[in-house]
Amino acid sequence: MGGKEQYDRGMDAGADDFITKPLNLDELRARLRVAARILGLRRELKRLEGLLPICSYCKRIQDAAGEWNSLEVYITERSDARFSHGICERCYETVIQPQLDSMSRRP
Repeated sequence: MGGKEQYDRGMDAGADDFITKPLNLDELRARLRVAARILGLRRELKRLEGLLPICSYCKRIQDAAGEWNSLEVYITERSDARFSHGICERCYETVIQPQLDSMSRRP
Protein backbone atom coordinates (compact mmCIF):
# COMPACT_ATOMS: atom_id res chain seq x y z
CA MET A 1 0.00 0.00 0.00
CA GLY A 2 1.18 3.46 -0.64
CA GLY A 3 0.16 7.06 -0.91
CA LYS A 4 -0.20 9.92 1.51
CA GLU A 5 -3.38 8.56 3.09
CA GLN A 6 -1.73 5.24 3.98
CA TYR A 7 1.36 7.09 5.22
CA ASP A 8 -0.79 9.31 7.46
CA ARG A 9 -2.72 6.31 8.80
CA GLY A 10 0.52 4.53 9.64
CA MET A 11 2.02 7.55 11.39
CA ASP A 12 -1.22 8.13 13.31
CA ALA A 13 -1.10 4.48 14.40
CA GLY A 14 2.34 5.00 15.95
CA ALA A 15 4.83 4.10 13.21
CA ASP A 16 8.15 5.93 13.34
CA ASP A 17 9.21 5.20 9.78
CA PHE A 18 8.34 3.28 6.61
CA ILE A 19 10.30 1.35 4.04
CA THR A 20 8.79 1.24 0.58
CA LYS A 21 8.90 -1.62 -1.86
CA PRO A 22 10.89 -2.54 -3.81
CA LEU A 23 13.50 -2.52 -1.04
CA ASN A 24 16.49 -0.24 -1.58
CA LEU A 25 19.44 -1.60 0.46
CA ASP A 26 21.21 1.78 0.68
CA GLU A 27 18.04 3.39 2.01
CA LEU A 28 17.59 0.52 4.49
CA ARG A 29 21.17 0.93 5.77
CA ALA A 30 20.67 4.68 6.18
CA ARG A 31 17.42 4.20 8.10
CA LEU A 32 19.04 1.58 10.33
CA ARG A 33 21.86 4.05 11.13
CA VAL A 34 19.25 6.66 12.06
CA ALA A 35 17.39 4.12 14.22
CA ALA A 36 20.64 3.14 15.99
CA ARG A 37 21.41 6.82 16.63
CA ILE A 38 17.91 7.39 18.06
CA LEU A 39 18.22 4.36 20.33
CA GLY A 40 21.62 5.60 21.54
CA LEU A 41 20.14 9.01 22.33
CA ARG A 42 17.26 7.39 24.21
CA ARG A 43 19.74 5.35 26.31
CA GLU A 44 21.72 8.52 27.08
CA LEU A 45 18.53 10.42 27.99
CA LYS A 46 17.45 7.60 30.29
CA ARG A 47 20.87 7.64 31.98
CA LEU A 48 20.77 11.41 32.44
CA GLU A 49 17.21 11.30 33.77
CA GLY A 50 18.45 8.79 36.32
CA LEU A 51 20.90 11.31 37.79
CA LEU A 52 19.41 13.12 40.74
CA PRO A 53 20.92 16.44 41.88
CA ILE A 54 20.85 15.75 45.61
CA CYS A 55 22.35 17.76 48.46
CA SER A 56 24.96 15.64 50.19
CA TYR A 57 24.05 17.18 53.56
CA CYS A 58 20.27 17.45 53.83
CA LYS A 59 19.41 14.97 51.01
CA ARG A 60 16.95 17.37 49.35
CA ILE A 61 16.70 17.12 45.55
CA GLN A 62 16.85 20.00 43.08
CA ASP A 63 14.07 20.06 40.48
CA ALA A 64 14.23 21.42 36.92
CA ALA A 65 13.22 24.90 38.15
CA GLY A 66 16.17 24.94 40.56
CA GLU A 67 14.00 24.53 43.65
CA TRP A 68 15.17 22.20 46.42
CA ASN A 69 12.52 19.71 47.58
CA SER A 70 12.36 16.82 49.97
CA LEU A 71 12.90 13.38 48.51
CA GLU A 72 9.24 12.57 49.20
CA VAL A 73 7.95 15.62 47.28
CA TYR A 74 10.29 14.99 44.35
CA ILE A 75 9.31 11.33 43.95
CA THR A 76 5.60 11.89 44.61
CA GLU A 77 5.42 14.55 41.88
CA ARG A 78 7.09 12.24 39.34
CA SER A 79 5.55 8.86 40.07
CA ASP A 80 2.65 7.04 41.63
CA ALA A 81 4.79 6.18 44.67
CA ARG A 82 3.33 6.91 48.09
CA PHE A 83 5.28 7.01 51.31
CA SER A 84 4.75 5.39 54.65
CA HIS A 85 7.22 6.62 57.25
CA GLY A 86 8.96 4.63 59.91
CA ILE A 87 12.25 4.68 61.78
CA CYS A 88 15.13 2.39 60.89
CA GLU A 89 17.04 0.57 63.62
CA ARG A 90 20.14 2.77 63.30
CA CYS A 91 18.17 6.01 63.64
CA TYR A 92 16.19 4.59 66.53
CA GLU A 93 19.41 3.67 68.35
CA THR A 94 21.32 6.87 67.53
CA VAL A 95 18.54 9.50 67.63
CA ILE A 96 15.31 8.31 69.23
CA GLN A 97 16.63 6.19 72.07
CA PRO A 98 19.01 8.92 73.32
CA GLN A 99 16.10 11.40 73.27
CA LEU A 100 13.91 8.98 75.21
CA ASP A 101 16.73 8.35 77.68
CA SER A 102 17.27 12.07 78.26
CA MET A 103 13.54 12.60 78.79
CA SER A 104 13.37 9.84 81.38
CA ARG A 105 16.27 11.40 83.34
CA ARG A 106 14.50 14.77 83.66
CA PRO A 107 12.86 15.51 87.04
